[in-house]
Amino acid sequence: MSLFHFTRPDAMEVLLLTLTTIMAVTSDQKFDDAYYNRLEPGYSYGYLQTPPTQQFSIVSSALQCAVIALNSQSEFITYNNVSHVCKNYSPKNIMTVVSTNDRNEISFYRSK
Repeated sequence: MSLFHFTRPDAMEVLLLTLTTIMAVTSDQKFDDAYYNRLEPGYSYGYLQTPPTQQFSIVSSALQCAVIALNSQSEFITYNNVSHVCKNYSPKNIMTVVSTNDRNEISFYRSK
């Protein structure tokens, strides 16, 4: 019998994404610890300047979205649990936290 019982696989992925250290190998083969912290529900990211033309990925999980974010060195990511859209915002863009009505989106920010 498990100590923790999760009824939703997404809840498990969010917990793992939030609490687990993600190890990424950089181009010079050194390890870099990166942590993504979750924003409060109901909040996401918005651009402070004109948004660039970007293509967002369709992925199977929030954890896969975080791996893509680490590889692209994104500071901010948003994952939609229903559409499975992964938005990785470039570190070159100036972002702000905004209120959103989309309860299917979960947003994270990188901290070191």
